[in-house]
Amino acid sequence: MCGVDFNQSELHNKIKAEAMNWFLAHGFKPIEFEVAIRKKWVADIVGAIQPSTTECIKLKFIKPRPKFVCGLDYWKLEGEERKQAEEDRNKLLEDHRQRYNVWFKETENFVYKNYTMVAEVKAFRSDFTKDINTKFKQTPAHMNFLAYEKGIIKKEEIPDGWFGLEHIGEERFKYHPGRIVYNEMDTQYDIVYNLSMRMHNAYHYAHMNERIKQQRSNDVERQNHYKVSRIISAVVDSIENGFDDESVEATLKSHGIKNVKDYDLKKIIQWRKDYGQFKSKD
Repeated sequence: MCGVDFNQSELHNKIKAEAMNWFLAHGFKPIEFEVAIRKKWVADIVGAIQPSTTECIKLKFIKPRPKFVCGLDYWKLEGEERKQAEEDRNKLLEDHRQRYNVWFKETENFVYKNYTMVAEVKAFRSDFTKDINTKFKQTPAHMNFLAYEKGIIKKEEIPDGWFGLEHIGEERFKYHPGRIVYNEMDTQYDIVYNLSMRMHNAYHYAHMNERIKQQRSNDVERQNHYKVSRIISAVVDSIENGFDDESVEATLKSHGIKNVKDYDLKKIIQWRKDYGQFKSKD
C-alpha cells in the first residue's frame, strides 16, 4: 500500500498519508490509495466502512448514548421525602427510557450498515478550483471526503454531499461532517470491485516481487558456489600439471573463470604455492 505519487507535491503526499491514518483510526477498512472509480478519475483514497456504534458517534452520524441521572439517594430518606424522591426517580427513569429508545432507533439507521468512501486530497487552492465544476459536482460514494490543507478552503465552500477533513497540523485533522449520499447500487458495486482489484494487484505484485528477489538471491548463491568450485578445480589442475604463476590466470580462463581481480589472483597463486610446498614434503 504505497501512497507516494511522484506527480504530486510533497505536501499533497503528506496530507494523503496522514488522512489514510485518520480513516483507519475511524474504522474504515479495507482502504487503498490511487483507485480508479470512474472514467478519467483516479481517486486519492478509496475505502469502505461498516461502522460500530462507537465509530458512528466519532463520525457524528449519531449523538452519544443518553446518560441516566439517578437523582437523589432516596433510600437514605424516610417518610414523605422518600416517597417523593422515588416518584421523581421513576419520572427520570421513564424520561431516560424514552430518550434511549429514540437514540436507539437513530442508531439502527447507521450502525453496521455498509458504506463506500472516496477521498480527494487538495494541497493548494488551485487544485480545488480546478475540479470544483467537475469532480466536486459528483458524489460517487456514500461518503465523499475532501481532505485539504488548512486555510485554502472555507467551510462553506465544501461541496454538497462531501465531508470536510481539514489538515491543521502533524497527524491532526478538523472534521466537518457532511451528508451520506445513497447512490445507485451499480455505482457502489463499481467502487467495491475497483477497490478489490487494486488491493489484489498490490498484494499480487508485492508477493511476486518478493519471489523474484528470493529467486535472484538463490541464483547469486548458486553462481557463487559454482564459481568457488571452478576456482578450486583450476588451482588443483594448475598444481598437478606444474603450471608456473603466469599460467594460473590462463588455467582459470580454461575453467570459465574470467575477469579475476588482481587481489584475488595473487591469493590463488599463493594458495597454489602453499599447497605445492605441502605436497612436495609428502
